[in-house]
Amino acid sequence: MIDAPARYRAALQTRWEETLLRPPLNELPYTRPTPKPDLATSTAVVPSWLQLPVWLHEAWRRPSASEKLNSRVLDLLWAQYALFVYIRLQDDLLDRHMSDLQIQFVADRFLVESLESLERAHVADAKSRAFYRSCLQNTVDGILEVRMLEGSPGRFEEHHLALHARVSSIFKVATAAVCTVHRRSTELAWLIPLQDELAVFGQICDDLQDLEDDLRGGRYTFAANALIGARTGEAMTHTEAMHRAAEGMLISARTDRIVLALECAASKARALVPDSAAPALHDFLASLQKRSGVLRQTLHEAGVRWIFGDSLFSVGRPSSQASPAPIFPGR
Repeated sequence: MIDAPARYRAALQTRWEETLLRPPLNELPYTRPTPKPDLATSTAVVPSWLQLPVWLHEAWRRPSASEKLNSRVLDLLWAQYALFVYIRLQDDLLDRHMSDLQIQFVADRFLVESLESLERAHVADAKSRAFYRSCLQNTVDGILEVRMLEGSPGRFEEHHLALHARVSSIFKVATAAVCTVHRRSTELAWLIPLQDELAVFGQICDDLQDLEDDLRGGRYTFAANALIGARTGEAMTHTEAMHRAAEGMLISARTDRIVLALECAASKARALVPDSAAPALHDFLASLQKRSGVLRQTLHEAGVRWIFGDSLFSVGRPSSQASPAPIFPGR
């Protein structure tokens, strides 16, 4: 993945660390470790929803643009990242990855950070606030709808994939704000649907990466259902689900469903982008199409390792032993 310019990544990392050092967050034990991911390192994988607004700003700003404008964009990026943390912490509570209910108040603090950062960037007019609320509402409603569908085998299918775009609505805040700052709001006509397709592509990849954890937690994502060959309403144990998913990686009819969904999202995304868009964006989209192109072989290899690998997870092996190698290493 193509990284955002180092100065933005380093500045975001500084904002993150400064926020954790301020009271009362600095008194909480789970906010003291070094934050992850380390956005400041050259090897950090920066998500596309943080890179896209930077690519737009870098393409649209004049060479003589003041440092004040760059500072406003940094405030917008921090507003976006803090909003992500707000939702992510609540999601971790929902998944029971965290049990301390104080986390809810930590999440609320990041929501305040996000709103304050937008005000500092002078993108807090009535229209911008309405867009922010709409994005947040769509994400919250989308999360709940997706969770209901994923709660039992076979329910989440191809026609539900658009819900991932709804869940990712919060990630449109910085992009829309950069368009506002540069007075190019008409660009949202292609940027909003572009982010929808990127959301679908990214979530399918994430669901493949998290397949074992999701099934262990009773979540039947589109990727899981496709590999399992799940039928709506059927019951299965975690062990059976894992075994069928591993077998499904070797069945082309099942892997094809996933590959086709990725290819569809990548193709739609690329078709939306005008030739005049930033070269970094075109390069990024080309890399997505390449990734979907090699997935069939990657899934097959992962299935072989999963079923036959001596040092890897297999059905019936104690959970303390190693898990299968990731489908997307280093993602």
